[in-house]
Amino acid sequence: MMLTVAFHQLRLANADEKIPMLWGRPRQHPGTIYLLRALGLVPLLLSAASWGQSIGYWSVGLVAAAFLPTVVLNVWHNRQIETAQPIA
Repeated sequence: MMLTVAFHQLRLANADEKIPMLWGRPRQHPGTIYLLRALGLVPLLLSAASWGQSIGYWSVGLVAAAFLPTVVLNVWHNRQIETAQPIA
């Protein structure tokens, strides 16, 4: 949830620019995003470690599923930017 909130704030700060998917940094990067990402990642990784003891490698899939909303929002945002700007 916090990862999605962090991306939403990043998207609002970069409303008319593409946001890199994996590597790179958008032009506007508010500092609160670091805090929100930490608040999302720390509990996720701690819970994945405990899940790993009980359900094994399925815990990796659960961590990947936690990132899915952020990935979908990033792709959606970048496609909106592409369609809004003419290709030069």
